[in-house]
Amino acid sequence: MRPKKVILLVEDDKAPRSVLSYVLRTNSYRVLEPANARSIPQAVALAMGADVALISNRPPKLDAGLFARRLTNARRGLSVLVLSDKAEPAFPYAHQTVARSLSIAELLERLKTLATRKGRPRKGFSRKTSVPNQPKATTDGH
Repeated sequence: MRPKKVILLVEDDKAPRSVLSYVLRTNSYRVLEPANARSIPQAVALAMGADVALISNRPPKLDAGLFARRLTNARRGLSVLVLSDKAEPAFPYAHQTVARSLSIAELLERLKTLATRKGRPRKGFSRKTSVPNQPKATTDGH
């Protein structure tokens, strides 16, 4: 069976990374993992083939917002989901920030939504909307 979408998993801790990787693979996602979360060039190279980046906010010396920016600059249309230890304000360039306490089912649902969204308008949707010509309002009171 062909995998649904490709997820870039950036998690430095081995235990959570192996659990997340297993859950994603059993749900038909293809998972790309850099050797470690601090390997930014390797992660950027892997991001070229990913649909969604799942980034942990735990790695020391790594700002998830900056990391998300580098990934989205390298690959247009890449959706980014940041896993955080606590409810924090949204990270710049991250499409969603969620707490680690989120259930697996909810995490999978959010990944599915981000993977299908891809940062583009839906088919048949035009960002340019035509507005019918309307008479201009006059300021002289007539």
